[in-house]
Amino acid sequence: MIDDKAVAAGSARSGGGARDRLLIVRWGELRVHDLNMAYLLAQTYEVEFALFTPHYAYRGKAGRSFVEEAEKNFRVHEWRAGLPTRQLVRLHSALERVFRLSQPLLTVGVAFPFRLRALVKAKRYDILMPIEQHSLYCAWRGAAGLATIVYYSLEVQTPSDEDVSFNLRPILLAERSILPRVDGILIQDASRLAVLGASLATEVPGVQFLPLFSSRSLYEGRSDFLRSRLGIDSHRRIVLYYGAFYAERFINELAGAFRDGGRDDLTLVLHNPQMNAEDAARFAAMGDNVRPSATYLEPDELDDMVASADAGIALYDNDKPNTRFTAYSSEKIVTYLRCGVPFIAFDNESYQDLKAKYDCCALIDKIDQIPAAAASLMANAEHHWKEARRAYQDVFHRTELVLKAGGET
Repeated sequence: MIDDKAVAAGSARSGGGARDRLLIVRWGELRVHDLNMAYLLAQTYEVEFALFTPHYAYRGKAGRSFVEEAEKNFRVHEWRAGLPTRQLVRLHSALERVFRLSQPLLTVGVAFPFRLRALVKAKRYDILMPIEQHSLYCAWRGAAGLATIVYYSLEVQTPSDEDVSFNLRPILLAERSILPRVDGILIQDASRLAVLGASLATEVPGVQFLPLFSSRSLYEGRSDFLRSRLGIDSHRRIVLYYGAFYAERFINELAGAFRDGGRDDLTLVLHNPQMNAEDAARFAAMGDNVRPSATYLEPDELDDMVASADAGIALYDNDKPNTRFTAYSSEKIVTYLRCGVPFIAFDNESYQDLKAKYDCCALIDKIDQIPAAAASLMANAEHHWKEARRAYQDVFHRTELVLKAGGET
């Protein structure tokens, strides 16, 4: 969800005094949090975008809508790769054989780092902020030494991960090589930084911890959105899962836990606008304990839906660092807390850290523990509602950001 941005967008367009010029570098599909970061930074810096959009990305409607949004409020420099992925792979193989070009350079595209270099030299930016690994490689290869480079890390993966693709592994190796030499790293917490390199906290002077954030105000009060939309009985408390349906989110196991949990006071709502008819019928057949919801919601309606839940579900795969350390890096958790909804997550060090400071969640080891965990949150509902809102205000709510060399945000 794109954050409230009227003031920030005004700052991006306005003149005012001399401000440092900051270029956000994004290889791949532009995402909502890239825009939210731009609006946040625009309070302090003169922000522009450099986008290199591969063939698969500029054909996607969602990605293009974010580019159009960026173009309304910022100066955007965009280059597109004109060949489909299969043809690019064939071309890259030929270039690798003939010119012995490096695999990371072939992966991002030979032209982009050099076009980026020309742009930076012409515009004289003070700061480059590459977002994620491909962008970091482009910024370093094309513009190292021309501007301060502050890397914004949203995904933490290791080259040894089993599911890392052939093309991504060289990029991750390059990331490990480049990170000790950048001027700053913006990352959600110390656990995620340690995945990238145990010594980075001391090697890089400008490490800053910035949990995934929102600039939106706390949701006022509560809502009856789901109860009225789905006709849920007043004596039932609502547990909400919303988002994509795939194996790593344990949807089938989650539905089974509520179907077989033997409780008539809890209803699990599974919300996904892209839910297929087969899944919708299967979940609907589970009775009052499980209710599917597939209606597309506008941003404000999404807030109303989340605020109508008594507890939220935020289950992420515990076996991979990128999904294990998510207490401070999940947009879903930010939304739950902003709406005052305590949530249920797998027990690990990331969530233990958050819970030790704010009693806003219940932690489980197995999915069949979820109904009992939800009941425990609801037994002291007002306390957990207040703690969720306090966590959002203290940790996840941001209205400005200043990048500091060697300091904390």
